[in-house]
Amino acid sequence: MKEFITRQYHSNLPKESSDLIKHAGSASQNAYLDRWGQFYENFDPQKTADTNLADTISTIQTKRQNGEIKWSTVRQYKAAIIFTLSLAYLYRENPSLYQQVVAYKKLVDIERFHPFFNAVTTPALEDNYEELNNWKSSDPLITKQLDNLAHEKNNTSSSKAKSFPDELYNILMKDTSPNMHWVRVFTYLNCRLGLRPNEWYDCELVSHGYYEVTKSQQGNPFFNGRFQDANNQPVIHFSEPNDQNAAFTYGFLEKLGVFTFNEIKDKSAPVLVVKNSKLSHGRACGPLRFIALTGFNATEVNLLKTMMGYFDSQNDELNTDGTRLGFVKHVINPMQGKLHYFWHSNDDAEIAINDVFEQKHEDWTNEKNRYLRQGKEFNRTPPVKNYPTLYSTRHQAIATAKATGCSPIEIAALFGHASVITADRHYGKRIHGWGKQQVQPVKEGVMNVLARMTDAVFNQIVSESAPGELVQAVAEQLEQDGVIKAPDSFEDAVKQIMTQYDNQPDVFNERLSHVVKTHIQPIAAKQRDAKTSVQRAPVLNNNYDNGFSPN
Repeated sequence: MKEFITRQYHSNLPKESSDLIKHAGSASQNAYLDRWGQFYENFDPQKTADTNLADTISTIQTKRQNGEIKWSTVRQYKAAIIFTLSLAYLYRENPSLYQQVVAYKKLVDIERFHPFFNAVTTPALEDNYEELNNWKSSDPLITKQLDNLAHEKNNTSSSKAKSFPDELYNILMKDTSPNMHWVRVFTYLNCRLGLRPNEWYDCELVSHGYYEVTKSQQGNPFFNGRFQDANNQPVIHFSEPNDQNAAFTYGFLEKLGVFTFNEIKDKSAPVLVVKNSKLSHGRACGPLRFIALTGFNATEVNLLKTMMGYFDSQNDELNTDGTRLGFVKHVINPMQGKLHYFWHSNDDAEIAINDVFEQKHEDWTNEKNRYLRQGKEFNRTPPVKNYPTLYSTRHQAIATAKATGCSPIEIAALFGHASVITADRHYGKRIHGWGKQQVQPVKEGVMNVLARMTDAVFNQIVSESAPGELVQAVAEQLEQDGVIKAPDSFEDAVKQIMTQYDNQPDVFNERLSHVVKTHIQPIAAKQRDAKTSVQRAPVLNNNYDNGFSPN
């Protein structure tokens, strides 16, 4: 890097550094510093800062090459070191900006790293930044093999259960020790709510009520606080800049049968308002999500209020620095420690965990032997003992949502995901779900997911429908808007849509234009090409499917 800092503010920094400082949230940045602190504590006082930095990076590379850590772990280490090096540059080259960043991002105990910031040389900062920035996950096959090794060595989160098994849940609920009381309450509630543990820090319980998304004001997404309705009840007001596209996407996907959203009938049901984590990473469905507690009885609602009150009191008593990171350190982590101790000290729990592990290992062994007898390569890693954690309660809630028929869109809205694919790939399986779903997303939450749905994901969902259904859904929308007349055939529908698209593009919103251009234009082109052959235009109806495909 010939010139690291040349201009004012964040444009001074290379893109990855700038992104980490501008977009990563305060909690994430403090987590990076915590990770760096672990490296820093192991520095050899007999070595220079430059050497210690190089040794740290070399150790990470060696562990990765030996299959001791997964690539996902390397990514975390990389982000932590790059963030720290970026701060070191600001500290040395622009002290005023450095102080602004520290204050604005509420970076905790940063002064302990100042000796390193002063001692490390500029060439060392530049060279190591360049090396880290060039780290890639390498060949996928090699990556998979190394990650399998890391799994076998159990240096990852593989031992953390992605569900909360019934037997272990019941053992925990039957325990009566006062020391485990709040762990039991948290487990009971979060197996139903599915919050990330740190999101309990500032969630809020309000009465239900909301404006339809098509009537909401335009502007940036925000929570306008508690508005009063005609009955002086608090109302959730949601505003989203992409309302038009979200509304179209909602109706369009519903017409295609992708999902059916069940409107909340009980308008008096409380709603939990949650500030989404992962927002700064682009992995959340907006700043807030709304969870309607439609299946909670009065006792459970009061239990939720008690849990929130306990967390508030702990924040006050334990001096959590007014941050989620402090809340996790001083409140959540001790609760996790109690749960971990419980699994290892309760005889019934230990027996249940061992039984599950032995069954999994027996199944794995049998499958391995079957593959070997058939002369096939067997790449599955051996199972490890799984201990439920506080985060496992979130997995359990998502597994239940899957098992009870929630659509991927509703699941994303309930659990704060930007993508409808996240829960399917990374969270609890449907088979582990419980039989009763006690929460629902509100319509604004679903709209929020749809407004942020990328064209790639939208295309994936839409392309699974038959051409007739696609054309019909668009035609119905345009007919409803008074843009076209009721078509009398599939061919007529395509013709009218494309005529309007070519002559009056302003009547199409952004997403509708995307659908026409991506999915219907190729159909129109094929129709034109097929005019030389004899092909009857089928009647447009709900069940149309003649095998016609644009591909």
